[in-house]
Amino acid sequence: MISDLETSTTQDENLAEAPTPLRILLADDNTAVLGVINRVVRFLGHIVVGTAVTGKECISRAAELQPDLILLDLVMADGSGIDTAAAISKNSDVPIVIVTGAGDPETFIRLNQANIAGHISKPFRLEDVRSVIERVSQRCALAGA
Repeated sequence: MISDLETSTTQDENLAEAPTPLRILLADDNTAVLGVINRVVRFLGHIVVGTAVTGKECISRAAELQPDLILLDLVMADGSGIDTAAAISKNSDVPIVIVTGAGDPETFIRLNQANIAGHISKPFRLEDVRSVIERVSQRCALAGA
């Protein structure tokens, strides 16, 4: 994951140029993963407005910070990321991207049923994160137009 950050500037100098920086809330109960995602999001030119290590904290921070996007781990220490996303969606239309190590079809069916904006599979690469954020950002821009 980190090696992508170290070599990406030589491969594509324009990759870190985000047209409009998004305000992103990050939630993962693994602080090491949270740190890597934080670095990746900032490298891509976006703003990390906050972090959360539990689903409950993510719900509270989402209401408080009103981010443009939430990157949320599927399995949090205090419950499912899908349940956390559903709770946030009751009061907000913020797009939520699930970050998951699960690769089974049932998980992806559950994500589709939960109206999740996208997903990033672990272990992730810089390009995976960039691509999903860009896709979600474009969809939101089209929906708002």
